[in-house]
Amino acid sequence: MNNILYGEKARFAIELRITKLKPNVFGNTYLWLNGIPVGYFYEENLVGPVREGLKHMKRNLNVQRLDLIGLTPAKAFSLLNSDPNGYYHHVLDLGEGYSDFLIQFYAIKNEIYFVWRLVANPFFTYANMTRKIHGYSVPALYIDTVLNSFIENTP
Repeated sequence: MNNILYGEKARFAIELRITKLKPNVFGNTYLWLNGIPVGYFYEENLVGPVREGLKHMKRNLNVQRLDLIGLTPAKAFSLLNSDPNGYYHHVLDLGEGYSDFLIQFYAIKNEIYFVWRLVANPFFTYANMTRKIHGYSVPALYIDTVLNSFIENTP
C-alpha cells in the first residue's frame, strides 16, 4: 500500500504505510519533527498503539509547563524526566517502533515543544542520529489538526 502523510515533514507529521488490515491493522510509521524522522519505519507494528499514543498526546496538549520557559532542550528534558507527578503527561509512547527513543512534549502558551533523544543502547541503527537531545516547537493548533486527521482517518 502507499504511504499516507498526515501533516508536513518539515514541521510535524505522522507517516503511515498500512501493510495489513485483518484481523488487526498493521503498518509502518514515522513521526516527523522538524524534518527529522523519529522511529523505525521498517518495523511493522500494530497501528492501534500509535493511535492510542497520539490520543494521549491530544488529551494532554493543554498541560502547561510555564516553568520550562526559556530552558534549553537538554534542561527541559532533564526536568521532565525528574518530575514523578507530571512525567506521564509528557511522554509520547507510540509503541514498539519507537522504543529506541524517549520522546517528551509539553505546552507553553500556544506552542507544543518536543524534546527527544535515542536511548543509551538502541536496538536499531539510525543514520545521522546521535544521542544528542533534540528540541523543536510547533503551534498547538497545527498539532491538534494533524492529530485529529490521523485519529479520525486511520483504520
